[in-house]
Amino acid sequence: MTNFSINKKADNYKKNVGESGAIGDSSSTAPDTEEGSEMSSKWSLEQLRKEYEKMGVSYDDVFKDVKTLCIKTLMAVEPQITTAMRATKHRA
Repeated sequence: MTNFSINKKADNYKKNVGESGAIGDSSSTAPDTEEGSEMSSKWSLEQLRKEYEKMGVSYDDVFKDVKTLCIKTLMAVEPQITTAMRATKHRA
């Protein structure tokens, strides 16, 4: 993953032109042109799914692993989060 606000200023950044022809349209049926969806610097999740299929990578397995990583990361800092929450005046 990358930081879009920084990357969009790069010299080699390619805007995504989707099905509607509008810049920034992330629909996955843009033509294979330099500014087409496959060559753009920012893909939609559907575009990523299709690329994974071409590569033989399971999109669902990748995102299951990402979800697991997020959960484990939150579990690792849960004690600090709960301590900080108890210390605040604004508890729900």
